[in-house]
Amino acid sequence: MKPIPITKATLPDEALLDSEARYRWLFESTAIDGIMILDAKTGQVVDVNPFLTKLLGFSCEQVIKKKIWELGYFKDILASKKNFKDLLQKGFVRYDGLPLKTADGLQIDVEFVGHVYEAGNQKMIQCSIRDITERKQTEGMLAKSEKRFRQLSELLPEMVFETDSKGNLTFANQYGIKSFGYSLEDLQSGINIFALVAPEDRESIKRRLAEILSGSEPVGREFQVLRKDGGKFPILMHANAILEDGVPKGVRGIAIDITERKKAEEALRESLGRFQLANRATFDAIWDWNLQTDVLWWNENFQTLFGYHAEEIEPNSESWANLIHPEDRDRVLTSIHAAIASGQEYWFDQYRFRREDGMYAEVEDRGHIARDASGRPTRMIGAVRDITERIRSEKAIQASELRYRQLVENASEAILVVQDGLLKFVNRTATQMIGYPEMERISRPFPEFIHPDDREMVVDNYRKRIAGETAQARYAFRLLTRDGGVRWVEIGAVLIDWEGRPASLNFLTDVTDRHKGEESIQASLREKEVMLREIHHRVKNNMQVISSLFNLQAGKTANPECREILKEGQTRLRAMSLVHEKLYQSSNLSKIDLAVYIQSLADHLFNVYLTDSNRIRLETDFEEVPLNINSAVPCGLILNELISNSLKHAFPEGRKGLIRIGLKRGSDDTIIIRVADDGIGFPKDLDFRRSESLGLQITNLLVGQLEGTIELDRTNGTAFIVTFRKLNYAPRI
Repeated sequence: MKPIPITKATLPDEALLDSEARYRWLFESTAIDGIMILDAKTGQVVDVNPFLTKLLGFSCEQVIKKKIWELGYFKDILASKKNFKDLLQKGFVRYDGLPLKTADGLQIDVEFVGHVYEAGNQKMIQCSIRDITERKQTEGMLAKSEKRFRQLSELLPEMVFETDSKGNLTFANQYGIKSFGYSLEDLQSGINIFALVAPEDRESIKRRLAEILSGSEPVGREFQVLRKDGGKFPILMHANAILEDGVPKGVRGIAIDITERKKAEEALRESLGRFQLANRATFDAIWDWNLQTDVLWWNENFQTLFGYHAEEIEPNSESWANLIHPEDRDRVLTSIHAAIASGQEYWFDQYRFRREDGMYAEVEDRGHIARDASGRPTRMIGAVRDITERIRSEKAIQASELRYRQLVENASEAILVVQDGLLKFVNRTATQMIGYPEMERISRPFPEFIHPDDREMVVDNYRKRIAGETAQARYAFRLLTRDGGVRWVEIGAVLIDWEGRPASLNFLTDVTDRHKGEESIQASLREKEVMLREIHHRVKNNMQVISSLFNLQAGKTANPECREILKEGQTRLRAMSLVHEKLYQSSNLSKIDLAVYIQSLADHLFNVYLTDSNRIRLETDFEEVPLNINSAVPCGLILNELISNSLKHAFPEGRKGLIRIGLKRGSDDTIIIRVADDGIGFPKDLDFRRSESLGLQITNLLVGQLEGTIELDRTNGTAFIVTFRKLNYAPRI
C-alpha cells in the first residue's frame, strides 16, 4: 500500500506527532515484510525497519545513507543508474524470486516491490522485501512432484488427463493422446473431453463430471469414447476433483482402455453360456470336487441318472465313495488317489454305482485334475456317464457276433473281405474252395487268386466299388486253386466299413458245374442257330427259285392279264422271302426290325412297278418296332398289297404323286401302320371289305389273322390304317 504522506502542512503538530508515532509503530513493530525507504533523488537509504535488518543480518548503520546500488546484496537489482531512473519514471517495479545473500552468506529468495511516492515536496521510494524462500522451496517441491507426475503418467499404459471445470483438456499423456488418435498440436489447439465421448454416453459423463466437482467419491465408471477417426472403444474412468485452496478447479483422472477386458468378459460369458448349455445338453452327471475343502458338487443330472436329491447325500467325497459297489470301491479309490498324488492331469475308471432304488448302474467316470503354480492339486472336475445300456448292448453284440461268426463259418458261400487290395478275412468255405489255410491267405493280394484272363475285370470292378462308382453287382470269373485247378465262381459284392475304412465284402458261389452245363447249352444253341440260319436261307432261296419260275412263265405268255397275275405272285413271294432274308441277316433269329423291312419292301415294289423313279416319291415316318416271324409274314403281305395298290391304281396316265408310309407304336402295345397316297382316291362306290380284288381279299384275310383292324380314310387321296398286336404263339415242340 502506498504510504500516506505526512507533513506539517497537512496536520497540526499533535496530529502530526500521533501519525508519526503510529507509522513508526507499524514500520518497526508490526510489519511482516522488510521495508526500506530511499531518497528518490539520490538513491540513498533513508530508513529500514528492524525486520529487514534481521532478515539480511546487517545493522541499520551498515545500510543507512548507502546508495542502493552500493549495497552488495542489491547491486544486481539496480545495477545502474539507468535502471534507477526507469523506476523513477515508471513509479513501480516488482521482482519475484529475487535471490539475495544474507550477512552470513545464506541465499534467500525474496519478493521485491518498489514504488515512488511524495512526502511533502520530496520524492521517496518505499521498497517492500518479503522472504519467499519457503514458498519457493514449496513451489520447487511442487514442480518436482509435477515433473514426477508427468514422467510417471508418460510411463503408464493408460490415459492420464486433467481438465478445467468446463471439461477442456489441460493435460493428457502421450499414451492418451495417441489412443484417441490425436496429436500434441490438437491438444494445444484445445480439446473438450465431452467431444471425445460417444453421443449415447455424453450426458452421462457430464453428470459424472458435475458429481466429481461437487465432491462425489471417485468411483470408476464405464463409457464409450470416440477416436479422432470416429472409431469407438470402451474405457473405465477414475477421476477426482483438482482443488485449489479447497475450491474445485477441474478434474484429474485416468481412463483405461477396456476393449480387451470386454472381449475377455464376452468370451467368459460365452464360455459360461457354453458350459451351461453343455451342462443342460449333456446326459452326464457333472461333478466338481474341491480337494482342499473336500466339498463335492453335482449338477442336476446326478438326480436324473441315479435318483438322489441334493439333500439326501452329503456334498463330500465320502458320500460318493459309499455309493460305489463294495467290490469296486478299493480299486477306484486307489486309482483316483494315485492319479492325484502322481501328478497326472486326467483320471479315468469304470465301476458300478448304486442308484437310489438300490440297483447298480455301470458307469464311466473321468476327471481333470487342476493344480496351482506349485503343482499342488486344488480341484477335480469331471463327469459320470451311465453306460449300463451300452454294456448290455456290447454283450448283445458279442452274442450277435458269435451267432454271426457261426453263420459265416458255416455258410455254403465263400465270404471274403478285401481292403487295400489285400485279403483281410475269409471264412471256412473260402479256405476249402481255394485250398489254402486261412493264415496263408490273410494280407495277401487278392488278384493272386484270380485267373489272368479275368484279373483286369475283377480288379476294375473292385476299384470302382471302393471309389463309390457304379460297378457290376454280380458276375462270374475263374478262381485259381492251390493245386493249380480252376473253379468258376459268381461274385456278389458290397461296400462296407472295415475297422474304420472302406472295404469290399464279397460272396463267392461255386458255379463250376453250372458253368459247364451252360457251356454245353450254349454249344447246343450255337448249333441250332446255325441250323435256323440255314433254314431261313434255304426258304429264302426256294422262294427266289419260285419267283424265278414265275418270271420264266411270264416270259412264255403273251396275255397281259396273265403276266400281271404272275408279277403280283412274284411280289407276294418277295414280301415273304424278304422276311426270311432279314431274319437270316439279324442277330436275333426270332425277330426283325419292321421299319428296316418296310423300307426294303417299298424300295423293291417301286423298282418293280415304276419305270420313272421321279414320278412318284416315297416318304416314311418310322419308329423302331421289332416284330416276330409269326406277325412279320402276314404284315409283310398286307404291306405288299397296300403299297402295290397305290403304285398301280393311284396315279394313272403318268400322274405324279406321293406315297407316305408310317409306322408307330400305339397305346396298349399296339402297332399302327399307315399307307397313304395323294392320288385319285379310292372309288367311293367300292367297299374294300367286300371287293372281288384278290389283293384286298388277301389284305382283309391277313388283318383278321393278325387279330387287327383296317380302316380307310378317303381325305386327300387314300389312306389305309392297319392296327394290330404282336402275335404270341405257344412254343412249338
